[in-house]
Amino acid sequence: MSADPARRAPVPVVLAGARGHGRHHLANIRRLAAAGRVTLAGVCELTPLTPDELAGFDAPVAQSADLGALLDTTGARVAVVCTPIPTHTDLALTAAARGVHLLLEKPPAPSFAAYARMRQGVETAGVACQIGFQSLGSHAVPHIRRLVRDGAVGTPLGVGAAGAWARDEAYYRRAPWAGRRRDADGTDVTDGVLTNPLAHAVATALALDGSTAADDVTAVRTELFRANAIEADDTSSAEIDTRAGTRVAVTATLCAEQPGEPYAVVHGSRGRITFWYKQDRVLVQRAGHGPEESVHGRTDLLEN
Repeated sequence: MSADPARRAPVPVVLAGARGHGRHHLANIRRLAAAGRVTLAGVCELTPLTPDELAGFDAPVAQSADLGALLDTTGARVAVVCTPIPTHTDLALTAAARGVHLLLEKPPAPSFAAYARMRQGVETAGVACQIGFQSLGSHAVPHIRRLVRDGAVGTPLGVGAAGAWARDEAYYRRAPWAGRRRDADGTDVTDGVLTNPLAHAVATALALDGSTAADDVTAVRTELFRANAIEADDTSSAEIDTRAGTRVAVTATLCAEQPGEPYAVVHGSRGRITFWYKQDRVLVQRAGHGPEESVHGRTDLLEN
């Protein structure tokens, strides 16, 4: 019997940063490995993972604190990078230089200059680099874009987004870079509410507007505040002008008494569309119709 030509061999993956938020990526890789989609070829961590942390993986997993060496020895085709923000650019370029595709945790880089350097390196290498904005894998995003294009809420007037989460002081003690604008050595960090935890709201709002390229944004105005004793911001708003002539407005805080579901809204001349992006839930409210609610599927950003 010949092998099924449609069945592909599991893709070897290396995970850089497997603790903290990286545990979510480790669990997802474990799920995909059980389904025969990937293998965990290696883990890049300063302190190696314990056998308990690697439970569920059949094959031995190589470990090293040197991502480049790990990629060289494992032959990995994909690297998942979930490390401190200031390390993203260099680690992404390390993988790209070896022809390894990337799933890079958000934010992609701590500054636009670092982002531009990363983008150039990735494009030169010809590899794919996907940023970990999970909501952009939601099937609700193209659904909403079709509704807007078909005039379901009339003429688009703008896009908004909001998020209210509750983070205590321990959140800012979880890592030396947490809540910082720059490290002690002057390295950019930019760990603010709109650039890290609720950057999803910004990315989702821009995606609903169809403004997904860097040159789609023509101006950004921000108001950055903090209630916690941190260097960066925890309660902020941004207004973003786009090349299409629309305005995207986002407001977010990490200081809510009770956390709420973050959402984005497309405002039109005849109604609005609200998208609770963590739930893949859409509510259409428009003139002459009752409310229409739908829940959509989602494509995993590593699985795709």
